[in-house]
Amino acid sequence: MLQRRSFVLAVLALIVLPLSLGAQALFTFNVDNLEGYNRTGNWVYDADGPGFPTGDGNWFTFGTNAMFHYYAENNIHSGFATTITCTGENTDLASAPAELAMTFTEFDLVSFRRINTLDPALPWDLPGLSGDVRVYSNASGYISHNGTPVLTMNNASFVITTPYPNQAQVRALSPLLSPWEGDIGTGAFQTGYGFGWIDVANSDPSWAALFAAANYKVELDMIGITSVVYPNYGWFDFTMDIRPGTLSQTTANELVNVGSLPATVDFPSQDASMDILGGTPGGMNGDMTHFYLNLIRQNPGTPAPLYPLVDHYWELGSTFDQFSLNLTFEYNGKAPGDWRVLYRSGPWAPWTIWPDFNQAGNTITAIDVSDVGEFTLASLVDETLPVVLTNFMGSFNSNGQAVINWSTASETAMSCYNLYLGSTDVLSTASCITVPSIPAENQSDGANYSFTSEALSVPGSYYVWLESVSLDGSTEFYGPLALNLNPGTDVPGLPVRDLLGDARPNPFATSTAIAVEVKAGDSGLLEIFNIRGQRVYSRAISQGAQVINWDGRDSSGIIVANGVYFYRLSATGYQAQKRLMLIK
Repeated sequence: MLQRRSFVLAVLALIVLPLSLGAQALFTFNVDNLEGYNRTGNWVYDADGPGFPTGDGNWFTFGTNAMFHYYAENNIHSGFATTITCTGENTDLASAPAELAMTFTEFDLVSFRRINTLDPALPWDLPGLSGDVRVYSNASGYISHNGTPVLTMNNASFVITTPYPNQAQVRALSPLLSPWEGDIGTGAFQTGYGFGWIDVANSDPSWAALFAAANYKVELDMIGITSVVYPNYGWFDFTMDIRPGTLSQTTANELVNVGSLPATVDFPSQDASMDILGGTPGGMNGDMTHFYLNLIRQNPGTPAPLYPLVDHYWELGSTFDQFSLNLTFEYNGKAPGDWRVLYRSGPWAPWTIWPDFNQAGNTITAIDVSDVGEFTLASLVDETLPVVLTNFMGSFNSNGQAVINWSTASETAMSCYNLYLGSTDVLSTASCITVPSIPAENQSDGANYSFTSEALSVPGSYYVWLESVSLDGSTEFYGPLALNLNPGTDVPGLPVRDLLGDARPNPFATSTAIAVEVKAGDSGLLEIFNIRGQRVYSRAISQGAQVINWDGRDSSGIIVANGVYFYRLSATGYQAQKRLMLIK
């Protein structure tokens, strides 16, 4: 029965859409009789449904009769009947398409995932909407010119989305299937895309230069595929456009020996590693044991109130039916900070904070990962800045000495601090009063500093600037802070800088006090957000230094739930936020 179903599936067309139309295709090839074979990959469904009594009437129940199981193809390659013919080229390096030829090696199934093909945010097993996404990888290939290889591609992958057949398609397969009732999927054509990298070292420099502007990335557009599918293999015909890539994707996969688990697998090109604890292999023979990791250099769109740590995200895939692992990411851009792992099931889903993680040095590990999806890294503070200043205050004591205090929420690759004092608000007229400089503590959770100057004897207005110096020599100035010196009197002026101070106590149970400063002539807004980015409280802030007490209630007076919150001060040209925890 499955044999007849597989054969008649030849009438279904496979259309793989291009990933990008931004760059012109450099080469076009007609591929005839590309062979998909070894249909022992991941189990897809059973030939069983309502009105078709081969089991329990559910096509997603793995029945006891092996003849009704349908599996994915495990491999794709150039078979004995495969021909690949160049039909178009847009270069100055060949005079006619007939001068070019292409060949490539075998693709392996390295990731299999069920999805709802109409709306991936919905459950995958809804009748009429089911399908899967398959990643075939590990291939390489080359283009030859007049018989000489000139362009080599490595790490080639195809990502194929397969909607399952509908009722009419199943019934059309055989008279024996005429009682079939219900749609497994939409019956729509497959879609997908391909990508890889030019192997510059093994390519002719003139030909490799065609992809230099794209940093040697390659995109493969597969168009108009038709197929003839038999019980154990299938032949596919399509047109393939090859063009410079626009999206950087660096993939790796590992075939795991289940008998050696638990085991650690390193993915150095992806700055990641896996501690694989255990799992149930997929496939007809229980030998589908790939783990797949793709580093995609695309803005992950980190949600507020979090800050992105990286300009990319990781896609995790597998051919295991079930698995459990710990996934570790390495971040070398900054010193260790208050990091978080974010997860989403796919581009259609929002990022959420992974609930269980460990941070050690410049690595962070997501604990107990048991599903495929996408991961990225974020921080609770803006780590794009070498220092996040939370407090900068000062006054004269009764001895005429300027006492300056400042605090930071985080410090990264900092060298030292300097203070400058002047009698006007022009920085160039001020003199450095910290000789030697004050060393930075470089604490990921910030530090507190204090400095007392020499005594001044002339009453009047003074101005203080704080200079932060990074290890790379770059500097940033804060201020000026205006101080008034009256003989024997401590008279601090209105703030000349907006600052968000610490909440104390933190964590808190009943109420906490948040110190804020809004510079003279300005106004601000203090807001508090929950972990989902929803604002629960806000209050307008007038000029001056003040302390705002928050009793853990939202703007409607309702007590909020325990957990992590973020408080933010916004003023003209200024915004800062910090973390707060409520524990009742």
